[in-house]
Amino acid sequence: MLHVTVRVLIVIFVPAVQATHPTGHLEKLGSHQASEGHVDVLDGAAGFPHPVDFYRRYVERQRPVVIRQAVASIPALQKWTDKFLEEEYGDVEIGIETLKKEDRNNPGELIPLQEFLQRYKKEDIYMVDSLPQAMHKDWMIPHFLLCGGYTDNLSTIYSWLSSGGTSSVLHVDQYENFHCVVNGYKAFIIIDRQYLERIGMDNKERGYYEMDVDRVDLEKYRGLVGVPWYEATVHRGDCLYLPYSWLHQVRSYPAEEQKNMGVNLWWHPFKFNETDCEVRDIPQYASVDQFTPRPALVVRSMLRETARKDGYVYFTDFHDMIQKRVSLPEEAARQVFGYIDSGNEGRVAVDVLEELDYGVFKLMMESMSAYAEEELEDREETDNVDQHFEPSKDEL
Repeated sequence: MLHVTVRVLIVIFVPAVQATHPTGHLEKLGSHQASEGHVDVLDGAAGFPHPVDFYRRYVERQRPVVIRQAVASIPALQKWTDKFLEEEYGDVEIGIETLKKEDRNNPGELIPLQEFLQRYKKEDIYMVDSLPQAMHKDWMIPHFLLCGGYTDNLSTIYSWLSSGGTSSVLHVDQYENFHCVVNGYKAFIIIDRQYLERIGMDNKERGYYEMDVDRVDLEKYRGLVGVPWYEATVHRGDCLYLPYSWLHQVRSYPAEEQKNMGVNLWWHPFKFNETDCEVRDIPQYASVDQFTPRPALVVRSMLRETARKDGYVYFTDFHDMIQKRVSLPEEAARQVFGYIDSGNEGRVAVDVLEELDYGVFKLMMESMSAYAEEELEDREETDNVDQHFEPSKDEL
């Protein structure tokens, strides 16, 4: 018998494995999942909340909220046309950014307001600067922020003006934020500060993420996957309360006159004084020029950030924090810390910080700025030293 062996060649085709990326990869920030919804909204036209109620419900709980029509009736919204601004404040020098998509390595420019007003609807520029002092009389603070300590802890009044179409980086502010819209509207993406480390902030010293907010690389920022986010839309006359260190990204949209303008108050976290709100009459509004900003209180906020669970701020933690901003020798750092630690104990109770005079923090800030200036001179840099301790230009 003839035996024939048949060999069968079996070819197996294995399909190529397709790489899968997280939902929203290389899309706009917020595409990774649906929004949790709009933040709370209060109807300011129907009446303002009592200051104590506003504090307990929102500030104490660190809960963002939009107050519709909070500043709709103040002088600025009626007066601040381009023509008025040019005639009244045209000679004032203001800082501008030369890219509408925020780039924190872009040095910007200083030009007269009059020149800016003649250029901004034709070019991709926008004003980002402290509200000129002369304009303070037109800007009003509403009733629910006029007692308890807000005005005593005011840091900066900032202004933002463009033809719309601006977008910020995803960032945090080391302040409580009250952002109001004068023209157009703004759309905020807001993320709870508890997710700050999970997302992986790659520029901690300056408080922002270097991601492209129009094409988010979710392979690099995988920590963003699964992070909930909220939205807030702020129209003309509305204001948004944004808690200390909450992450946010902002886009601006123009009104019919091709204009978007906003003003925000930054204040330092503080211990709220309810009694202050009960013992005196509180007006519906008060002009911001009645109050003196205290930017050096940022030092107090920085110190509080380093506090340990035992309720103390330690010199070693303070020095580590400062080193991230400027190379401060240990001996110099001890001298600065000595302004609040007169007994040289190497630590200070957090509660003590609340009782210290503003002048103490001003001295600390001036000392650190002096060392920062020396460092910059050694590096032959020409940037303004105040960038180390002033609010960053990060709202739109």
